[in-house]
Order: sequence, then C-alpha cells, then structure tokens
Amino acid sequence: MDVFPFTNNISKGNITKLDNESTGTISEEEILGYTLSTIYLAVRTLQASTGIIANLLTIITVSKVDFLWENCTSRFVLSLAFADLTVGGGLFLALIRELVTTTSPLWYPLCRGEMFLLLTSGFGNFYSILFITIDRYIYLTKPLRYVSIVTLSRASISIFVLWCFIIVQVLLQHVFNISVDISKPCAMREYIKRKGTSLWEPQFVLATLIILPLYVKIAILIKHLRRTEPHISHFAPERQAQQREKLKERNMARTMLYVMGTFFGCYIPPLIFETIADRWQTDPLPFAIVLGKRVSRVILWIHCMINPFIYGWKNELLRRGYQKLLCPQSYRRAVNARNIEMAQLPNCGQRSAIVQSQ
Repeated sequence: MDVFPFTNNISKGNITKLDNESTGTISEEEILGYTLSTIYLAVRTLQASTGIIANLLTIITVSKVDFLWENCTSRFVLSLAFADLTVGGGLFLALIRELVTTTSPLWYPLCRGEMFLLLTSGFGNFYSILFITIDRYIYLTKPLRYVSIVTLSRASISIFVLWCFIIVQVLLQHVFNISVDISKPCAMREYIKRKGTSLWEPQFVLATLIILPLYVKIAILIKHLRRTEPHISHFAPERQAQQREKLKERNMARTMLYVMGTFFGCYIPPLIFETIADRWQTDPLPFAIVLGKRVSRVILWIHCMINPFIYGWKNELLRRGYQKLLCPQSYRRAVNARNIEMAQLPNCGQRSAIVQSQ
C-alpha cells in the first residue's frame, strides 16, 4: 500500500512520484495527486483508528457481558471482531510504514507485520462469516435441535481450531517462505499476488460458494417467517417469553445478513478492478483504472469499521451489551422498566427474574 501522487506516467499497476524539481513547477496532475494522496491517508487513518477502537470494544463487550458470552452466535461474532481488529492493526502498521524511508531499519519489520496481519484478517473474516452463516442456517432450519447441535463448547473449540489453522497457514506460507525482497517498494504487493493469493483465493472462492446459497436461503426464511408468523401479542402470555427469545435469534440472523452483505460489498469492487488491471493490454494503465484500484483498496477494508456499528444498530442483544458495559446506569433503568412492564403480564415472573439477573 504505497501512497504516492497519482499520475498518468506510471507503469502497469504502480504509482510513482512526479519529478519536476528541474523545472521548479507544479503541474495540475501533481496537485491532484498530492490531494488524493492526502485524502487517502486521512481515510486510512480513520479506518485504522475506528477499526481498532470499535472492535476492541466489541471483543471486551462479548467477553465481559454474561448474556453475550453465553450465546453461541456471540462467540462467532467475537471471532469476526478479532479478524476485523487485525485489519485495523495491519492498516496502522501500513500508515507507519508510509512515514519511514525504504532504507530505515523499521521498513522490513513493518512490511512483515503488515503482511501477516492483513493476510490473517482475510482468512479470519471469511471463515468467521462462514461459521456465522452455518450457525444461523441451523437455527432457522432446525430450531428445536439447535441447542443440542450448536453448544458453547463446540463453538469455542471450532473457533480455537479455526484460528490455529489460520495462524499456522499464514506463518508457514506467507512469512517464512518469502521469494521476493519485500524491502523494495511495491514488492509486498507482488509478494501478496504471488504467494498470498495462492492459498487465499481458492479458500475464499470455496467459502463464497458455501456462504452465498446459505445467505439467500436465510434471507428467504426470515422473510417467510415475518409474513406468516402472527405478532407476539397474539400468543398466550405463557408463550410470549419464549417467542421473544425466538425473535432475538432471528434478529441476530438479520444482523448477520447485513454483516455478510457489507463484507462481500467491500470485496467485490477490488476484485473487479484488479481483474481489469491484470487483463489490460496497454501500458501505462489509464488514470481512471488506477484511481479505481486505489479507491477500491480503501473500500476493501472498510467493513472492519462498519461491522461494530451494525452490531449496535441492528441487534438488540449486542446493543444491550454495549449499553451494559458503557452506560451501566442507563442499562439498569432499562431493565427496571422492562421488569415493570413484564410484571403486569400473568405468568411472567420467571422471565422477569431472568431479565433482572442480566
């Protein structure tokens, strides 16, 4: 991720600095290039800082709030938040690398760290989303057997094995087995293309072929249930608490649909522009393609800062977790209000006690 001014006088896929020092003039292309580079750095800084802070908050919330930690889907959300956190860390190292020269002793370790974190995040993101998709699909298709199929121990073991597999894979294939000199400018991009995608792309394609059909099926099931199932007020009082739990699980499924849509929406534009650039016959690349590649690379990692806001915006359970961690007094007032409301309904004393314990 080299941040240099944009220009039409570039080699294929690379962006280089203009050199008008001999004339002492600044061309319009240079002004445009430095402006775009400044915007690019500002957006990357926002992505890195928001991604780190928001996902750290999500990890702490799921780990500390009891009713989230005891939820299987929240465990998978924790895995996804950790993957997004590595994105923020990789972008932060990339920003530091832009501020040092290629001769600096920090350049090589920064390249190594950035490469490791970004490649780890790529594997972590689509595998975590795959686990979440399967989890929600099992709940919607087998709601009575879900508790026995997806248990907390199985979810924890699956996540542990997943991240061991990811880290070992990245270490063996992308850090210790380097075939290009990443100390040179732009060599890291060549390395990721040559080595990083050798295992990443096939696994991403395979995961996508599994996720997309399940994504469509989940969306259809949720839409069908919303149309056919009566409102909660039509249920008997003793069944309303059970129905509320079902609605929370479905709400979690809808939230994950937004997360999955954001992920693929961020990954599709870079794939399109990279494919166009690789197949372009003339050299240099048109300025529009170079600009599109750069903008798409910014879009590529934007999901790491959007996902925590989706959790808090679309999911009641995670929103209550954030509220309990950040605003405990407001959370207690909300719990007391719910207890008063539910105490007015018959046969809801047990449910009221559960809410009070949270």
